[in-house]
Amino acid sequence: MMDWTISLIWFGIIILTIFLESINGQLISIWFMLGSVAALIASFLGVPFIWQLVIFLILSIVSLVVARPFVKKFIKLKVEDTNSGRCVGKIGIVVEEIGGIESKGQVKVLGNIWTAISEGKDKISVGSEVMVLKIDGVKLIVEPVKQTINV
Repeated sequence: MMDWTISLIWFGIIILTIFLESINGQLISIWFMLGSVAALIASFLGVPFIWQLVIFLILSIVSLVVARPFVKKFIKLKVEDTNSGRCVGKIGIVVEEIGGIESKGQVKVLGNIWTAISEGKDKISVGSEVMVLKIDGVKLIVEPVKQTINV
């Protein structure tokens, strides 16, 4: 007579690992799901629990170590930049004077108004073009765009 309790435990581990993989997507728990399936099959075949555990551990670890790097090469997860991250490297227009280092003003970039401070010590007047260098918290760090004169 087969012990259904062990089979239910393996089935529960399968469900748990699928759930964990669905919420993290890091290709870690999916490999333990494969080991759980093998252990579940072994439990149906009447293999003693200790050997089911060995099958689970060996298959899970081997598949994690061998297959994960291979699969990660072919799965390209697209990272979507946040609204603020898209501002870096863009040109904006000063809408409120920036009064030198650590003196805040406002800049319009990509249709949004941001608090901004100057990278240098110079004041930047309203209407000037600035380049967004980086973001510090919720402030843009900007520098004036150098104007070239064509003769």
